[in-house]
Amino acid sequence: MPQNKFSQLLLKCRLLIYVTLILLIVGFVGFQLYDSFVSPLPYISPSQVHLAVLFLAEPLLCYFSYDIYSRSQSEKRNKVAWQLSFATLLLNLIAVYLLANFYKSRTQYPLVATLYAFVPALKIGFIFGTLFCFLKGFGDDVISVWNSFSFSEDNEMVRNGKWITIIVLAAAFVLGIGLRLINLANYPPYIDEYSHIHAAIDFLRGAPLTYERAFLTVSFPVYLSYRLLGISLWTSRFPMVLINMLAIFPLYFLSRKINRWVGYVSVLLYVLSPWTIAVSRTVRDYAIVPLFFYLAALLLIDLLDWEGLNLKQYLNRNKFRIGGALLILIYAMIDVLSILRIIMLVYVIFGALVILKIWKTRQSQWLRVTAICICAVGIIFTALYSGLLRRFLADGALVYQKDLTSWYSLVSNNVRQWYFFSGISYLIIVIGGFFVLRSIFSRYRKSDFVFLICYAACAATLCYLVFFLVNPNIPTRVRYGILMEYWYLIVVAAVLYAGFYAFQRKFGNRYLVISIIMVAALFFNYQSYSTIFTYQGGGVFPLTGEHHYIVEPAYDYLAGHLTKNDVLMTDIMAYYDMISGHRLGNVKVIDFSSDDPLNVIKEYPQGYIAVTAASHPERTNLQLADFVCAGKQVHYLGLVGEVNVWQWKTVSSLQ
Repeated sequence: MPQNKFSQLLLKCRLLIYVTLILLIVGFVGFQLYDSFVSPLPYISPSQVHLAVLFLAEPLLCYFSYDIYSRSQSEKRNKVAWQLSFATLLLNLIAVYLLANFYKSRTQYPLVATLYAFVPALKIGFIFGTLFCFLKGFGDDVISVWNSFSFSEDNEMVRNGKWITIIVLAAAFVLGIGLRLINLANYPPYIDEYSHIHAAIDFLRGAPLTYERAFLTVSFPVYLSYRLLGISLWTSRFPMVLINMLAIFPLYFLSRKINRWVGYVSVLLYVLSPWTIAVSRTVRDYAIVPLFFYLAALLLIDLLDWEGLNLKQYLNRNKFRIGGALLILIYAMIDVLSILRIIMLVYVIFGALVILKIWKTRQSQWLRVTAICICAVGIIFTALYSGLLRRFLADGALVYQKDLTSWYSLVSNNVRQWYFFSGISYLIIVIGGFFVLRSIFSRYRKSDFVFLICYAACAATLCYLVFFLVNPNIPTRVRYGILMEYWYLIVVAAVLYAGFYAFQRKFGNRYLVISIIMVAALFFNYQSYSTIFTYQGGGVFPLTGEHHYIVEPAYDYLAGHLTKNDVLMTDIMAYYDMISGHRLGNVKVIDFSSDDPLNVIKEYPQGYIAVTAASHPERTNLQLADFVCAGKQVHYLGLVGEVNVWQWKTVSSLQ
C-alpha cells in the first residue's frame, strides 16, 4: 500500500514537474522572440533570464532522466543510463554553444570574461562525453541500422505519392518565392549587380548585343523583366528569384533518386536556406547556377543506366539527355567569365563514376580501358581549361593562396546555415563520408551513386575554393561558398533521412513527432531570417559578405542640386539612376575609373564627384577635405549615406 501511495505521489509530482518544464520552455522561447523581434523587456535582462533557466532546467532535466530510468526494464537500465547521459550532455553542449555565441560580444565585463575562459574546456569535455555516451548507449543499434539501411524504397510507395509530390513542390515553390520577395528592393545593389543591370537596360534601349558575363542567364532575363514590368530594382531582382526557385524541380528529381523523402527534405532545405535566400535576391549568376547544377547532374546520372542495352539502343534512349548535358557544358565553356564554368567538376566526377560502375559490374576489359582513356582526356582538358596546368607550368605551383573562407562558412558560421549550432556540420560531413565509403566498396546501387556524385561535387567545389580559386587576380569572397552549399544541402537531407530512419528503428513512431520538432528547432536560424528580412543596406551584409552601399541620400541630394551645367563623375550613381526614375536628367556622366578626378575638375567648370569606398577614392589625388584645384574651389560634402561627395566650381562663381 505505501508503495502505491508513493507511486501516486510520484505521478502527481511528475505531472507538475513536466508542466513546469513545458511552461519554462515556452516562456524562454517567447522571451527570446520578443526580445529579438519586438523590443527588450524592461526591468529584466537576458542574463537574468539565462541564469533562471539554467538553475531550473538542470534539475528538471535530471529528474526527467531519472524518471525514465526508474521506469525502464531492469535488464536494460545500464544501456538506458548511457542513452540518457548522452541526451543530457548533448543538451548541455547546445546550451554552451548558444550562450557562448550570445556572450561573445560581452567579454568586456570581468565576470563574463572569466566564465568565457572556461568555454573551450567545456566544449571539449561535453563533445567527448557526448560521443562516448552515444557509443555506449547506441553503438549496437548503430551497427544494426548500418547493416540494414538502404536509401532504396518501395516502388509502390513512390507511385502512390505522385499527388503528394505535386502538392509539396507547388507549396514549396510558393513559399520560396514568398520568402525571397520579402524586403527584395529595400536595400541597394552591391557593386557587381550594376553591371548586369546596365547591360539589360542598354539592350532594352537598342544597343547592339555585346558579350557580357552571364548575359544569357542573367542580363537577358532581367531585360525580359524590364520589358514586361518596367525598370526598377524590384524588377531587376525578381527574375533571379524566379530562376533560383525553378531549381527546386531538378533538385527534387535528382535527390529523389536517392530517396523520395530525401527529395522532399532537399527541397525544404533549399527553400529555407538563409544563404540561398540571400544570394537569390541579387542580380548575379550565383542566383541561377543551381538550376544548371541540378539539371546537369540529373541528366548525367541517368546515363549510368546501360544494363541490357547495346550501343545503338543506349544512344537512342539517351539522345536527349546527352544533348542536354552537352549543351550545358558547351555554354559553361563559352561563357568563360561566368562562375557556371565550375560545373565542369560535375562532368569529371561523372566520368569517375562511370569507371567505378564498370569495375563494380565487371564489364569487359576493352570497355574498362576505353572508359579510363576518356576520363583521362577529360581530366587533362579540365586542367587546361581551368588554367591550373598553365599556372603550374608558368609558376611551378598550383596553390597561390589557401583560403578557408568557404570552409568556415560551412563549419563555423552561425549566420549562413540553417542551424545556429555549427558543430552539426562536422557530424553531417563525417556521416556522409561513411555513406561515400559504402557507395565505393559495396555493390552498385543507383541511389548510392546519386549521393556519391552530390557529396563529391560538394567536396570538389570546396577543395577548389580553398586551394585553387584565389590568386593575384581573384580575391577572397564569401559569395563563392554558395557554389558548395548547393550540393551540401542534398548531403544534409540524406543524413537527416538516415537519422530519422535510425530513430524510427530504435524507438518506433512513439517519439517521431518529438524528433521532428527537435530537428526543426535546430534548423531554424531565426537570427539569419531576421537579418535577411530587415536589412536596409550599409556595411557588410553578413550572409553574402557584400557591401550594399547606401546611395539613396546622395542620390536624393544630387537629384535636387545638379544643373544642366554640371558634370557628374561617379562609379555607380548613374547606374542607380537607371533603376530609380532617371531623376538625374541628362547630365554628362564620367566614369570614375576612366580618368584622374583632378583632370576632370580642370577640364569642366563645375560639377560633382560621387563615389563609394569600393572605388578607393583615397588612392587618387582627391582629398577628404576642401581644397583648391586649377583655380576652382572643391568642397568636400563628406559621406552622404555611404557615398563620398565633392562639388567644384570656379572661385568667381562661388563668390
